[in-house]
Amino acid sequence: MKPSSNQDLRELFNKAEPPHADLSGPVMKKLQAEQHQMKSFDRPYLKYKVSVIIMVCMLLSISTGFAAVHLYSLTNNKGKTVYEEKIFEPSILQKKDPQEELRDREATKLSYKLLKPGESAALYIAANNPHQMLNLVTGPGLGFKDAHALTEELKNQEIKLTNSIRTSRQVYSFDRANLSYHTPKPLTAEDETSLTEELKRQATESDVGYAMAPLETLKDNWNMYISYKSSDGQIVIQPWKRKEKLTIHFNENHVDAKEEMKISGVDVLYKEANKRSSNRSIQFIYNIPNSDYHINYYIEATRKITKAELIEIAKSFLE
Repeated sequence: MKPSSNQDLRELFNKAEPPHADLSGPVMKKLQAEQHQMKSFDRPYLKYKVSVIIMVCMLLSISTGFAAVHLYSLTNNKGKTVYEEKIFEPSILQKKDPQEELRDREATKLSYKLLKPGESAALYIAANNPHQMLNLVTGPGLGFKDAHALTEELKNQEIKLTNSIRTSRQVYSFDRANLSYHTPKPLTAEDETSLTEELKRQATESDVGYAMAPLETLKDNWNMYISYKSSDGQIVIQPWKRKEKLTIHFNENHVDAKEEMKISGVDVLYKEANKRSSNRSIQFIYNIPNSDYHINYYIEATRKITKAELIEIAKSFLE
């Protein structure tokens, strides 16, 4: 049976600022959500779910089949659309089983309570679990105050990380970063069956009503928040490494006009500062050589940082 994906977008309305962020624009918000990827096997009641915390710039859904008004898009070097913006429509809010929703929320809470940054685990929660499902979860993001440590964590990942960003006008120094991994190592059907039974037994016998087993965290799917500062302003870079298409749904009252341009032969989306947001932003796709992965870069800067500087920064990542 083919895996299907399902996401409850109602959680995305619970917004919070990125950690210690000085940027005031509404685009650079940290949204807490659950990305639920449900895989079903041919055997009854043997399923598992992946729950993660994601950081994105606005309302996000992972490519649904619903029609929506297209705004902007970016393609990879094979001409395939890997990023798209659409108008948010209520029809994408799929109705969920109340028990399933309660269990998924509890799994997310437990992942932040029990796991260290970067860790993954399989959780069996006895309550609200009539179909005996595992929740595969990842823990909090990894925090960095040193660019070298971040570089070591992501070595061989084809991303440019530096202590500073230099433009023709200013030098911006590394401030801090947060890195989130999203994918526990998938279980084989045999392992999933045996682990479900074992964790079910432990959860039933325990006083807390759940049981957990550690899993390996895959490090090919991640997103980051990186801050650079100078006395003149702040630059925030949000790269997201992934294979799949990323679709962002915007409220129709919060849609900004964007300029479509090319930098080093790559399609780029540029947003100018306006009355609603004093920040400028630029977005583009970096294609990782000899890989099915790409990095979706979103860069936002405070008002004093010019359009020309943002273009310089984009060039430095693309060259």
